[in-house]
Amino acid sequence: MVIVNRVPQKDSAFEALAGMDIRYELYLKFEHEYQNVVNAYHTAFAEAQSDPDRSQDWPETYRSFVKQMNQALEHWKVFGYKREIEAAVNVHTCHPQVLSHLIPVRALAN
Repeated sequence: MVIVNRVPQKDSAFEALAGMDIRYELYLKFEHEYQNVVNAYHTAFAEAQSDPDRSQDWPETYRSFVKQMNQALEHWKVFGYKREIEAAVNVHTCHPQVLSHLIPVRALAN
């Protein structure tokens, strides 16, 4: 009897899965950065509402935050694969079996 060792070959599906894993991690990183800016905006807005001195500076502060939020959102879209990941999630809501091929299980557990 001859025993043949079969070494699994990396196929395009495996490489696509590995590629999506890093894209999902980048998605989470840039989502976190965007949320940090949004949270800082909400904190500054609340402080401006409760402090008359800060409310006078609010128009300038507001413009600064809008610029930061737009930049963070653009970074999330461009570098964080926002559209691609969210498209995969949207496909999952219609066809759950599809997402398992696009995003690793460990990423979904987070």
